[in-house]
Amino acid sequence: FDDSSPLAAGAVCVLEDDGRQTCCWLLPAGAGERFPLSGGRELRVVTPRSPLGQSLLGLVQGDVCGLDTAEGSREYEVVEVA
Repeated sequence: FDDSSPLAAGAVCVLEDDGRQTCCWLLPAGAGERFPLSGGRELRVVTPRSPLGQSLLGLVQGDVCGLDTAEGSREYEVVEVA
């Protein structure tokens, strides 16, 4: 995957919301798994069946998706795709 590839299963992306970054790995199974990364960050597994995963499918770097959560509405920008 590169910055012009649409997000699909197997992609890793970095999302930004209010200055916070989240690293997600889109996989068909394993939702909720977390893997430590350097700098105190972590990689979260997200499945295409989850609300976030559904919102991410087909997006490319620079796109924004909205998601309603228990904490309220959130807007995520795709800042990196790998």
